Amino acid sequence: MSTDRIEKRIVLRAPRARVWRAISDAKEFGTWFRISLDGPFAAGKTVRGSHGSFKSIYSRADRA
Repeated sequence: MSTDRIEKRIVLRAPRARVWRAISDAKEFGTWFRISLDGPFAAGKTVRGSHGSFKSIYSRADRA
């Protein structure tokens, strides 16, 4: 079992289409999680984000 990830299960009270939009579109993702991202999600690209003074790397999409 790999130890390079954290997993959590939650119940979202939203239609699947809305959740998919929120996690697959960088602008929607930023709005939903109240963060600013430096660009769109794209295969092979790293997206950096921030929330106030907190900065982090959020995603590297490996597939289109």
